[in-house]
Amino acid sequence: MKIIGHFPHPVAFCILVFLVLGGLMACSRQSQSFDEPQASNSESFTMPVNPTASVLKSGNVFVEVRRDIVLDYEIILDAAINPDKDILAISIDEDLWLYDAATLVPLWKYEGRVDNEPPGKAVWSPDGEQLLLWRNHHDNWTASIVDGESWHEIQQLAGDTFRAGNPRWSPDGSQIAFASHDGFAHIWDVDRDEELVALAAKVGSGNPLSWSTNGERLAVGGQGLVSVWDTHTWQPIYEFEYDLGGYGYNWIGNMVWAPDGEMLAGIAGSSSHKWLWNVDERTSEELPHLGSISNAVLWSQDGTSLVFGGDGKIQVLDVTSNTLVTELTSAAYRVVEFVWLKDETQLLVVGANRIEIWDMENHQLIRTVNVGEK
Repeated sequence: MKIIGHFPHPVAFCILVFLVLGGLMACSRQSQSFDEPQASNSESFTMPVNPTASVLKSGNVFVEVRRDIVLDYEIILDAAINPDKDILAISIDEDLWLYDAATLVPLWKYEGRVDNEPPGKAVWSPDGEQLLLWRNHHDNWTASIVDGESWHEIQQLAGDTFRAGNPRWSPDGSQIAFASHDGFAHIWDVDRDEELVALAAKVGSGNPLSWSTNGERLAVGGQGLVSVWDTHTWQPIYEFEYDLGGYGYNWIGNMVWAPDGEMLAGIAGSSSHKWLWNVDERTSEELPHLGSISNAVLWSQDGTSLVFGGDGKIQVLDVTSNTLVTELTSAAYRVVEFVWLKDETQLLVVGANRIEIWDMENHQLIRTVNVGEK
């Protein structure tokens, strides 16, 4: 056999063989990495989304969150939109988030804790400059007020009034009403930081309270009783008693005043009984059933229509004729916030499982976020 050139030196030949074999083994390993990717290698190149990651701290209460965050939670417990209708406070499991109400993008996460307990409810002041945070820790109920600019807690409310639920600010921001499980509605004076009066209204901690637009009346939903109180004298001016068949059916679930402050709409019992009360005329009327279960109610600005929301339906009722004018199918259940946006052209619906924005002129769903999604 003819060999062209010179045979390499024995040592050089060994080195050459070693390099060739090493290269073959490297290629083999490289092929294996493409055919059978290792989990550990993949994880090292994955940047996990950290729900507590922040890019800017504001004091030690709220932190700004990443815009690409995925909220992996199970249920929305409560929600409240600010008066300007651009920020939505949402209680999700054990956390409180502030969302952009138009885009439904999370902006801030509340990190303030009392004995490691998060707030159970957040309610905006009428001017939108403060946020009332209400929480319960082992039956120790507390309430505090957070400044809407610095996001620092500026006032811790004293006393044991807060063994209660559904706090509601008065329209002028000077008082807060609490519905307590002791059967009373407690009125708190914000400036003096003390209880002003306790109203015997047969309420429980889950019952609704509703101030009239001018703040001169407070409606309280109780066990088999709806009462309306004069906020100057704190005397009842109207009471409506009803019996829908026992303890579990006689609670008022939701109430809201008409814009003129004369009519009061509410949902009672198993969330299928809808009522309309005329406080000035001392009359009551049960509205059509509409074939659905509702737990949220909202007036139109002109006071001629009511919008009901609940498990799977959004229904608009003309109260002048008691006729159903619009019915939409919604995927949000157990609605916790129900509010008009953009001069009643859009409707924000916050359910336990889902947030929706509806175009009410064209009857179309235009924005939605499911729990666990962006």
